Amino acid sequence: MINFKYSIVWGTTFANIKSLLDQTEELYLGLFIHSLRYDNEKKGAEEKKKYLDSIKVQINKINKEVKAFNAFREISFGRNSKLTKLTPINFSHIKTVINKHKGDYPTENGLAGVVKESIGASSSASSLSRKHTALLLKNILFPLRQDLSRFVESLETFENPYLDFIKSKNKLRPFISKEIEKSKVCYSVNLKSEAVFIIGRLLENQCHEWLLQLKKEGNLKLKEKSIKTIEKFDFDTKLNYLHNVLKKISPSQYSKAMALKWDRNSFGHKIGRQILLSKDIESNIKTGINLIIFFELKINKK
Repeated sequence: MINFKYSIVWGTTFANIKSLLDQTEELYLGLFIHSLRYDNEKKGAEEKKKYLDSIKVQINKINKEVKAFNAFREISFGRNSKLTKLTPINFSHIKTVINKHKGDYPTENGLAGVVKESIGASSSASSLSRKHTALLLKNILFPLRQDLSRFVESLETFENPYLDFIKSKNKLRPFISKEIEKSKVCYSVNLKSEAVFIIGRLLENQCHEWLLQLKKEGNLKLKEKSIKTIEKFDFDTKLNYLHNVLKKISPSQYSKAMALKWDRNSFGHKIGRQILLSKDIESNIKTGINLIIFFELKINKK
């Protein structure tokens, strides 16, 4: 489960990583890359060392944030979560690129040429070499930037089991929608068993409401059952009446509802955490929502 404090820290960490990446590209791939021009190998070795020492500090900052981000992800959603895990930057790849850089190509002459060289605006071999090195470094940073985008996209997986609800929300009564929204919130913070429990409880309440409605409408097969008797029906009995006695739900709907009832009861009796780990919780929620929508259309006739 992710608590409010974690969510704030997690969001801040995400923003910090993006900010540090932007900063790295602006400084080390933009401004500082132009320090890698020199007249001889000795001078080149000195400039490369200074550059690597400096960018290493920056990369360590980024990777520290990445490690914290991934830790929050695992604590909150588990190691096997569908949320994208961020890949740290491999500093050894940066070191290889910088050590292979050749910065002693001819530069432009004259005052104007010196100015252009200092900002990488010339078309000399020296300037082009630095631009090429900057591009190679950008390619090393790109996977992490791509992971950030994929993480944002992966957040949509929290809505996958609820897509039918989102499409049909305007057909549901407000209190029905409110209960499903509660389940959706639980699912989004990794309380998946609780999410299934809420859906199962809502379906049972709908069974109860539908049976009472059929009784009040004068259904002959419920003629001998008092309202008090119906109110005492357990979930099994409610489903059996709707399927076997009243023929209001299909065999397929009945079997799916019974499966959801079992999962709801398992969690309610404190054994669901272990049982539901091996089940397709997303499928349970989708099935439950489809049944709830079906029941709602029967109960709330317009």
